[in-house]
Amino acid sequence: MTTAKQDDIYYSPSFEVENIESKSGIVITAVGTPNNFEFSIFYKRPKIVKQFFGLIEKVIENYSTDIRSQTKNDALDCIKALLRNDMGFLSSKVGQ
Repeated sequence: MTTAKQDDIYYSPSFEVENIESKSGIVITAVGTPNNFEFSIFYKRPKIVKQFFGLIEKVIENYSTDIRSQTKNDALDCIKALLRNDMGFLSSKVGQ
């Protein structure tokens, strides 16, 4: 790293918000250039999943889905949805 040029070092900042009561949260990561950012949104929450042909149900505490190539407004909409506890919006936007 000491010999790397500053222009060859890339950083992708991330921002995480969690609703402690619902144990749901989102992580937003920005990539691109200052004039052309894209955002990836990761939605984590507890979810009941069926296993073994649907005969067994199990709670996965940190179930996560993501969506990529989103705009700044998409990312802000997801933050607002989490703050107002609108898990339906997050599930439909970021994934089941």
